[in-house]
Amino acid sequence: MSAPGFFVRLTQLPFNPRLWSEARGWTVGQVLLPLLVLSLVFELGVATYRWFDMRKEARAAADRYDAQFDPVVIEGSVVRVEGTRLPRWSDASSLFVVDPEETVSDAELEGKKFAVIRRSTILDNGSGFRRETKVNDLMSALDVPTLRIDGAALRGWIDRWEVTALWFLLGLTFVFGPLADALVLPLFALAGGFFLGMVKGKALGLTSAHTFRIALATLGVRPVLSAVLHLLGTGVDSCLGLFVWPALTVALGALALSRKPAV
Repeated sequence: MSAPGFFVRLTQLPFNPRLWSEARGWTVGQVLLPLLVLSLVFELGVATYRWFDMRKEARAAADRYDAQFDPVVIEGSVVRVEGTRLPRWSDASSLFVVDPEETVSDAELEGKKFAVIRRSTILDNGSGFRRETKVNDLMSALDVPTLRIDGAALRGWIDRWEVTALWFLLGLTFVFGPLADALVLPLFALAGGFFLGMVKGKALGLTSAHTFRIALATLGVRPVLSAVLHLLGTGVDSCLGLFVWPALTVALGALALSRKPAV
């Protein structure tokens, strides 16, 4: 059974049970290649959406900073806050605060993961033990004489790096997305095809190669579902996906095998 044209496979594999059934007679490459292209298109779209969402959230964070805290200025080896609203984020187990006047006592740090920026030193225990870093050493590493942190500075940083961040995100997706999909899609189809053979394939006289290709073809729905779930603010994580996607191929493969392939 010959495969339809690439464009037909690309656009219809996510939605057409007839093609899933017919995929039993295609080569693995004829099934996998359009899936990789389809996944890449949707992954690039999701990455772009994620970038706009991160950009929006970063600007909102800059606005929240102005509403809650005063600007922080670091000149040489000295940190100061231009006002009384010290930047502070804390919960029951962690604390981050800019505290040039050392109003936070060591007792408040007990039992917490902390980072405290004082007038000339930075205290933290992120490495598992208490560590003290000179502000001057940090400024030397950054190679800037003065550093100002406030909403305007954050928005300026976003404006400067947003396009670079977008291209970096798209580049990572373009390179690693197809590589990951080329590995996981056949694995999902291998598991799904095995159970599909038990459920439907043996009764129809299909081999494991047939059910593998049918299961692989049904994975055309995966990028579409993943994109929709992402837009809804949820998704299938990696561990859950090990069970969800093969199970979905069994269900959709059984649906496909309830139809007769075109002659």
